[in-house]
Amino acid sequence: MEEESIIITYESLYEILRREKFKEEIQELPKDFIKKVVNYLNDKAGIIETQEKKRSIFSGEVDRVKKEFLNIKKMIKELFERRERKIIDSAIMTARSGGQLNFKNLLDEEKIFIESFYKNLCEYQRGFMLNLLEGVMPSQPKELKRVSDNVKTKSLLKVTSAIPMFVGPDERIYGPFEAEDIISIPQEIKEVLIKRNKVEEMFNTLG
Repeated sequence: MEEESIIITYESLYEILRREKFKEEIQELPKDFIKKVVNYLNDKAGIIETQEKKRSIFSGEVDRVKKEFLNIKKMIKELFERRERKIIDSAIMTARSGGQLNFKNLLDEEKIFIESFYKNLCEYQRGFMLNLLEGVMPSQPKELKRVSDNVKTKSLLKVTSAIPMFVGPDERIYGPFEAEDIISIPQEIKEVLIKRNKVEEMFNTLG
C-alpha cells in the first residue's frame, strides 16, 4: 500500500490500527498523517454541528454520526498509545544495549519524543548506577538532582521552521509552532530541536 496515498476514513483508520495491533514493529504512516487526521476530525465535527441544527429532522442520523465520531477518537487514541509503547520499549532497549536509536517509520513528532525520552533515560541510568556503585543511596542520587535542576531551566527560542505538535519527555504536549514564533521550552527539548535545525537560541530563563 502506498502510504502517501492514504485517505482518512473510518475504514482506513480501522485498518491502520489493526496493523499496529498485530505487527511487532511500529508501522509506516504518511508523513502528513497528523495533519490529515486533524482535518478529518474537524470535518466530522463540522458535520455534527450542522446536523445538530436540524436535529428535529435528522435526529437518528445525528446520533449515528456522533457515535461514529466517538469511535474514531477511540481508535486514534489507541493507535498512538500503541505506537508510544513501541517507541518507549525501543528507547529502553537501545539505552541498555548502547546502540543507535531506530527512527524507522516514526513521524516527526515521534522522533522528537524518542530523542528526548532516550536522553533522559540514559542520564537516569548513568546517575543511578554511578551513585549506587559509589555507595550513594539511589533515592538521593547526585547526578539525578543535577539533571532535575537542568529540566527546570527553560530556553527562549526562535522557531526557524514549522514544528508539528509533539509530546515531550514530561508527557506534556508542545506545539504546533510556526516559523518566527518565540517559544520557551525545557532544556532537553531545546537540545533536540536545535540539533534538528528547528530553532535558534535567544537566551535562558527560569521556569
